[in-house]
Amino acid sequence: ANYKTSKSVLAGLDQEMPGIEGSFTLKTMSKFYEDPMERAAYKKAVDIATQRILATIYRMRLDESADTSCDPPRCISERLSDQRSPQHRERAAEAATKSVVLLQNDGILPFNRSVVKKLAVVGMAANAPIVDPFYYAYMGGGSGTVFPGSVVTPLQGITKRAAKEGIEVISAVTFDIPQVLQVALEADVVIVVDAVSSTEGLDRDSEVAPRHLANNLQTLAGAELYRTLHEARRRVVVLLQTPGAVLMPWRRSVNAALNLFLAGEETGTAWANILFGDVSPEGKLPIMFPDTAEDAIKPNPAPSFAYEEGLFTSYRNPLAKAAFPFGHGLSYTSFGYGSPELKAGCSAKICVGLRVSNTGSRKGREVAQVYFQFPTMSKVPSKLLRGFKKTALLAPGESEELTFAFSERDLSTFTDGAWSAWDGIVARFGASSMDLRQELVLDGKKVAAALAAEAAKPAETELAESEKQADKTDAEAAKPAETEVAEPEKQVGKKGAEKKTRLRKARIAKHS
Repeated sequence: ANYKTSKSVLAGLDQEMPGIEGSFTLKTMSKFYEDPMERAAYKKAVDIATQRILATIYRMRLDESADTSCDPPRCISERLSDQRSPQHRERAAEAATKSVVLLQNDGILPFNRSVVKKLAVVGMAANAPIVDPFYYAYMGGGSGTVFPGSVVTPLQGITKRAAKEGIEVISAVTFDIPQVLQVALEADVVIVVDAVSSTEGLDRDSEVAPRHLANNLQTLAGAELYRTLHEARRRVVVLLQTPGAVLMPWRRSVNAALNLFLAGEETGTAWANILFGDVSPEGKLPIMFPDTAEDAIKPNPAPSFAYEEGLFTSYRNPLAKAAFPFGHGLSYTSFGYGSPELKAGCSAKICVGLRVSNTGSRKGREVAQVYFQFPTMSKVPSKLLRGFKKTALLAPGESEELTFAFSERDLSTFTDGAWSAWDGIVARFGASSMDLRQELVLDGKKVAAALAAEAAKPAETELAESEKQADKTDAEAAKPAETEVAEPEKQVGKKGAEKKTRLRKARIAKHS
């Protein structure tokens, strides 16, 4: 979005997209030169922008033939062709599955065929078309929208996978409470597929109605639906398809809730992979889900408005209460965190090793995170994400050491227009911004001493190994001498035994 063309050009804007706003017409650009004080700066900026555009045209040889252009009506057939392959679909399904975030689970997931015989899948988003007049369930709206050629809907994906387990699936593709309740009472578990969409040019607010394109913090299903199912003593699993944070005032009324940020054509496959335990959830929230609307920054409809929160947003705001914190995401297994230790010999300013172990009973991956607490005088939030690492797929009992490398920039903050390096930083490691398990103080002198001691370990080990080898060599050298002494004794003993045998035989012959 181009707010003011003149300032955008000075800041380096070369081209307006999609090119329908008229920002670069001769009439508009002539205004650049009206102020004599800024005329030279604008002329230089326009010349540089022009040079960059022409350089690209010449480099791509677009000036040599008009046929190289893909402007309509050229390239229509190419644009309409399906370039997807089975491998593309597999990668899409893999990416979507890894993106599922398990928000809460009382043990109902993954589904067990010995417990669940019939599933009810309900909700408008359960079998939503690719394009709906009120919302998009698989992608965001606006000029960047890409419509998939086909999709696996949640209902399709769940039904196909349930059939392999011999589980029956019934459905009600609606949020009409009487209809939902009718099928819900027949099932062991109710899956509510809830959604919200977003588009450009509009802020997502908690008070938008009607929910056209659902630019809203509220999901399509109202709290009354969840309350009704809870009162009917139904076990409920909620699948959320969202473009960002949503409000979940009903979350304590359901058994499990999962979120998938608009994942495209393999959405239904991803849900099925997680619900039936084919893959353990490994997604983490890259944002905070607020507890109430008051815990989110309320948009202002004014054309120009100053947001003065600075860095103090989301998990960095100590006053904001989270329903689910930044970095949160559960698994079907559990993970333990070892004590972080400084590591020598890395190319970064400081490296820290952290061992993560699978302490549960299923395979899974963990995303370990580290948050820095800088000294108070740094004027930054008391908790800042400074790194994250995902483990390999760990079997129960397996572990992996993750290495976090911190640069000089990581150990610094930017305030009052300058970077400042700090000492005494507290590094906290854990599974989310609110689930921090271990910490290590990065004190300059202690770090230097620890790294020196760590660096000395190889030398000490080498010395010990050398001494061990020397002892072994001495022992080997002594063996020939011992053998030389023992061999004559052995020969003497052998001759004595032969003499005794001859005498015994002679006595026996004499008496016979």
